[in-house]
Amino acid sequence: MSKSPYVGRINENGAGRWGSLDEPIKVDAWRIEDGKVYWGSSGKPIRGADPATFRVFNQIWARDVKRIFVYDSLVRGADADSFEVFNELYARDKNRAYYSFGTIKGADPSTFHALDNGLRKTRYPWKCHSGFAADKNAVYHYTLTIGKPSIPRGADPSTFVPLECDYGIDATRVYFQHTRVLKAKPSTFRLLGLHYATDDKHVIYGNWVVEGADVVTFAEDTNDDAVGRDAFQQYQSGEPVVNRYPGSD
Repeated sequence: MSKSPYVGRINENGAGRWGSLDEPIKVDAWRIEDGKVYWGSSGKPIRGADPATFRVFNQIWARDVKRIFVYDSLVRGADADSFEVFNELYARDKNRAYYSFGTIKGADPSTFHALDNGLRKTRYPWKCHSGFAADKNAVYHYTLTIGKPSIPRGADPSTFVPLECDYGIDATRVYFQHTRVLKAKPSTFRLLGLHYATDDKHVIYGNWVVEGADVVTFAEDTNDDAVGRDAFQQYQSGEPVVNRYPGSD
């Protein structure tokens, strides 16, 4: 029984292209056994995959000499010669932009690119695949396995900058995932930890402003990013806790 899962090289911009055999890297999600290609724990071989030319971009995307695969399925209509993978979330070829479960309708493939590595920073040991992409016309946000990529309404792709923890800013707005954070100012916006943030006037949790929270004294709990405190109150998931914060007397 033979096993030879490999990864193609990743270019300097982070986009995976058709790789060579001289630098094989094992990826646990893929395997070749007895002349057949498998993904994950599935006992069903990937239909149509050619083991002799099979190469892996990452844990989700792979290809052979003629075809592109995502998980254990063929990406129908994908152009193998021009196919690029940016991270687990996003890819493109000369004709289309892709996310891990389909095509991104309306996206411009010639200018489409990922804006980050597709990983949200969290306190958990496992990976959370979530991130932004853009083309000349729009910004996109996608969290793996949750719906389809969404367009943050009004976001300017020419000035948009992704931040950690699913926040992003452009020249005039602040976003959490695909939703604008009303009242938040990008010029003074900063992260406090993994979930809470501030600008010069507001404390922010996800896509809303934490009303009444004191910007000057507010801090995120280092052990639980859903918990925050200022000098007067404790908050859970952006909402004030009914009981007074111990020690506020």
